[in-house]
Amino acid sequence: SVVVDTTTPEWSPLIIASDDPSKPLPWVQPDSTNGYKFGARVTHNGQVWESDYNDNVWEPGVFGWHVVEE
Repeated sequence: SVVVDTTTPEWSPLIIASDDPSKPLPWVQPDSTNGYKFGARVTHNGQVWESDYNDNVWEPGVFGWHVVEE
């Protein structure tokens, strides 16, 4: 399943993160109003990444993410 952030109704929701950390979705570029939450996990370039802070709009591997070692 996925998480849709609807806490701010004036923004269009964007599906960007799975609510199951064992099944991360592929990273998509968010815009400035709907970045990834702290702890969100995504897949990107063959690795699983976890966001290091809220409202993260950076690409994994550039800034604000760390690789999840399983």
